[in-house]
Amino acid sequence: MSYVRSFGLQDIPLLRRWGSKGTLLDVESVIWGSHRPLVKALGSYLTFNRRGVYTFVLDGQGFIQGRDRASGLACDIVYIAPSWDDSSEGIWYHLLEGFCVEKGEERARRIFVKLREEESEEVEVFRQVGFRGYARRQIFRLDEIPPKMLDADKRSLRPRRAGDEWGLQRLYSSVTPRPVQQVERPEDTPLYPMMREYVAQEEGEIIAHFCLMPGKEGHWMRAVIHPQAEKRLIRSGLWLFSAFQARPIYCEARGYEEGLRSELREIGFEYLFEELLMVKHTTARAKVPAAQPVVSLETKAEGVPTVSSSKR
Repeated sequence: MSYVRSFGLQDIPLLRRWGSKGTLLDVESVIWGSHRPLVKALGSYLTFNRRGVYTFVLDGQGFIQGRDRASGLACDIVYIAPSWDDSSEGIWYHLLEGFCVEKGEERARRIFVKLREEESEEVEVFRQVGFRGYARRQIFRLDEIPPKMLDADKRSLRPRRAGDEWGLQRLYSSVTPRPVQQVERPEDTPLYPMMREYVAQEEGEIIAHFCLMPGKEGHWMRAVIHPQAEKRLIRSGLWLFSAFQARPIYCEARGYEEGLRSELREIGFEYLFEELLMVKHTTARAKVPAAQPVVSLETKAEGVPTVSSSKR
């Protein structure tokens, strides 16, 4: 019987076979550069690096790749192979279920994925494994920074530093709906190569947080900004890209960030598509002492870490 396990050198032929025939579930990776599954898998395997992309395989049938977030308590599913069709539905289900079990045993508490809602069959498979939608995001693109953006006030921005956690928590609490706060944490920032973080502070309060990722196909920006400061600060955030090679800039805006969406359109960003953000919470059984028997022999029942998952 096939089961999901960590990638090993014996799986190189499998990734060579399916590496170009999978589905990338992470638009940020597309923007940063090409996603080569075998290169990613070998890089993590040979360097014992679990902060990058790691791989689990279903013997002879397919594989799935994920990436941990900064806290180490959350991760994203970024790639599944083979690509979706009617014959791969069962493979996707087993890969997803096995991935959740493996990460649950590693103490990941939340597993994230981003899907386009028009891909309703794929969304349904994730729901069967226990994922649920918690927000939507729209992706926008700006081909060129308007010259007037280069005159933006950049003095209010500085690199994120140790000690900003409390201020960032207050910012996120003021901007983000409570149901989303229960899923995402400021410390759950996704990890990407060369990612840079900046904040804006006013009268001791952090009023904006920018995550910037320069890439080979374009640049990515995620902005969390206090609504009353959006018009001024989004332009300051764009100015930061003037230090990079001129490429298209991509930015996301959540469904609850109406002010940010309006400002992006006013600047000249073009709407591309919308994604459904989904999450699965993992659970691990706690170690609870068993009831004391009548005889003198004492035992404890050891709970084995597991993941709650639906059964098909």
